[in-house]
Amino acid sequence: MIPNSPSGGPPSGGPALWVEPVLDHGPGVAAVQLGSGLVCPTRPDVIGLRRSPGDPEGPARVVIIDYKLRGQVVWPAWDTGLLVRAIWAFNELHRPRSRWFLAGWDLDVDREAVELEVLNLLHAGTEQAVLTHTLTLAEARAGRQRLLALAEELGRLDGCRDVDEVEATPGGLCRAWCPVLHRCPVGRAYVAHTAGSEALRRRLAERPGGPR
Repeated sequence: MIPNSPSGGPPSGGPALWVEPVLDHGPGVAAVQLGSGLVCPTRPDVIGLRRSPGDPEGPARVVIIDYKLRGQVVWPAWDTGLLVRAIWAFNELHRPRSRWFLAGWDLDVDREAVELEVLNLLHAGTEQAVLTHTLTLAEARAGRQRLLALAEELGRLDGCRDVDEVEATPGGLCRAWCPVLHRCPVGRAYVAHTAGSEALRRRLAERPGGPR
């Protein structure tokens, strides 16, 4: 076991394990490299290498663990933070640069999949307490493209000077949160279609002065 090892090095037996390490791609990239010029500083609660109980002689697999203290169950397949950390792991699996992780190790490690694991602490004793998901390399690549597209869209929105330049993207937050629903016909149509006209009326009535 190698918790918080600053220099890495091959394990001498047992699991390789790091607690809250800062993810990097070597001295020049102290963050997860998502794309050209786009990096994301982050750290997992736990990251390590684990062999399959069903195949103890087979390749080890990277395991990324996060502890969640939320009333709502967090599913690892849909957690953006875990996706970013998995992208880092795949980057390192195929081009090891971080000096504390796999660079310089002579290990048999699965390079096509990463295990994501969430410990939902407020749901201890239930089937949702520990949830796992095997993320494949193809899924990670698709997730990375979604994040790059989102970053591009956020950059465009950040440069908008007028609300008319913003393209509406209706979703669940229209009814639950959006503070400009009264100004957005696309959002109002979405709430009316998915929740009904009465729900839309109540939602708009929350604004001072009533619905408009």
